[in-house]
Amino acid sequence: MLRFVLKSLLIGCILLLSVLLSLLFKKPKKTEAQLYILGSGGHTREMMQLLKILKPSDPEFIHAESDQLSKRLLLEMYPIAKFTATPRARQVKQSYFTAIFSTIKAFFFAFKYLMRLKPKFLLTNGPGTAFPFIVLCWILNQLNIFDCKIVMVESYCRIEKLSLTGKLVRPFCDEFISCWPLLGAKQIE
Repeated sequence: MLRFVLKSLLIGCILLLSVLLSLLFKKPKKTEAQLYILGSGGHTREMMQLLKILKPSDPEFIHAESDQLSKRLLLEMYPIAKFTATPRARQVKQSYFTAIFSTIKAFFFAFKYLMRLKPKFLLTNGPGTAFPFIVLCWILNQLNIFDCKIVMVESYCRIEKLSLTGKLVRPFCDEFISCWPLLGAKQIE
């Protein structure tokens, strides 16, 4: 088992190094891409309400592989938008041990996707699916690979405490917005 983990880490480091080296010699493309990360159920409904206000012209959406309903609902609003399915970092009731591997897979997917898209704007409202995208987007911003504004609008059902995703990503967001003053975030007016 230890051998497998060490080999996996070595392969991951080699892949990451090769991608980073290729970035040093590749001219960055200019983009105005807007990335919206969807969650299932109530997260999608809240995002649809935000999108009605924002009216993005050419959005790209990320949704979990297991969440086809969000894609169907947003296709009604944006029939020509681009949708991409991402692996979940952790499935419901998945053990924490196996979640390590699925989280690594989700991070690799997010890294590859972000390097291709190089978004200028990322908006999410709290699904766990957004975690790898936000963290990697922040890292890539710090490395000056691209410049993306990261905005998290905490789900409005969070009245007394932040969601786990909110607690984890708050330090990485340019704007962290909540509807409720108890949460100590920037307030929606």
